[in-house]
Amino acid sequence: MHDAFIQAIINIHRMLPRKGPGSDHIAETIFDYCAPFLGKSPVMADFGCGNGHSSFKLVEYFDGTVRAVDFAAPFLQELKERLKGHPCERKILPVQGDMLDPTQLGGPYDLIWSEGATAIVGTVKALETWYPLLKPDGLLVYSEASWRLNKPQPEAVEYYETRYSDLTDHQGHIQRAEAIGFKVLKTMDLPTEDWWTSYFHPLQRRVEELSKTVEPGSALSTVINSFHEETRMFERFSDQYGYTFFVLQKN
Repeated sequence: MHDAFIQAIINIHRMLPRKGPGSDHIAETIFDYCAPFLGKSPVMADFGCGNGHSSFKLVEYFDGTVRAVDFAAPFLQELKERLKGHPCERKILPVQGDMLDPTQLGGPYDLIWSEGATAIVGTVKALETWYPLLKPDGLLVYSEASWRLNKPQPEAVEYYETRYSDLTDHQGHIQRAEAIGFKVLKTMDLPTEDWWTSYFHPLQRRVEELSKTVEPGSALSTVINSFHEETRMFERFSDQYGYTFFVLQKN
């Protein structure tokens, strides 16, 4: 993708509480599930951390440390500002880096967490890169789009598969993970309602503000139009498509 479009995508997500769909309730439910597999003060990573929303939650729940990695400098600057004077300041390490470059990712980890980021770099590549970064029996939790019907409507398939090349159903995700060597412990769907409240509604307010001054034909204008199309499609097909959390364990 051209740099201008990447910068436009970053721009419309600036200062949003989340950079993608998520749910604190679902995350805490998964934390509860993962806790028995982890020792005290686990060493953790948050890949594709954005402004660190999940990083804070991880530290607050597990009382461990988090290496928070993202390629977008503006998002990491938001994280650094949030950390100033915060009790988590010394437990979260912001790192601007490539999620597929092991030299920038650190480790080994008890837990790797990644919400909505695997599809950006390629799911299989991400899982293959992160597998060696885990300690024996370490956990990887990631969320990614998945089909929720065996036969989604052709219009939905045409739209989403041209934008998310890794899109598959639950079983497809499980087969990919198992082929790499992971054991799939649990899956959990993100409710459609959380997609709206955590992501689309805040982003809509941001888009409305930017639309007042956007230059027609610019990269930002194109990204804004794409957002409007995405929300219209999700309104129509959210029963067929959504985010799923996958809890994996290194074998």
